[in-house]
Amino acid sequence: HYFVHNPLPFFLFAKKLYPGSFQPTPCHRFIRELERRGKLLRNYTQNIDTLEHAAGIEKAVQCHGSFATASCVACRHQVPGDEIKARVLADEVPRCSKCTHELNILKVRGTLAAALA
Repeated sequence: HYFVHNPLPFFLFAKKLYPGSFQPTPCHRFIRELERRGKLLRNYTQNIDTLEHAAGIEKAVQCHGSFATASCVACRHQVPGDEIKARVLADEVPRCSKCTHELNILKVRGTLAAALA
């Protein structure tokens, strides 16, 4: 509810997490090694920082989405994450160019959330 009425705080926080600011941890490398050895069925993550991808983990399920893609809250139009990067880094709310709805905010959308919608 708060996001719909004031999305800017989310994007100000997201700016601090944007990919490239952090490196995979030893835990990420451990999970990648489990995958390499055939011991990982899948890795569920709530993180949106894409560090699993940076570590080379292929069986990651991004439950809360990631910066890889963004979807319009109103019309569900999806764009590559790079399309919103400049606006997020400029402290702006990224808007969908495909619709005129008042909620035309481009936001990360999780794989699991999209499957359940």
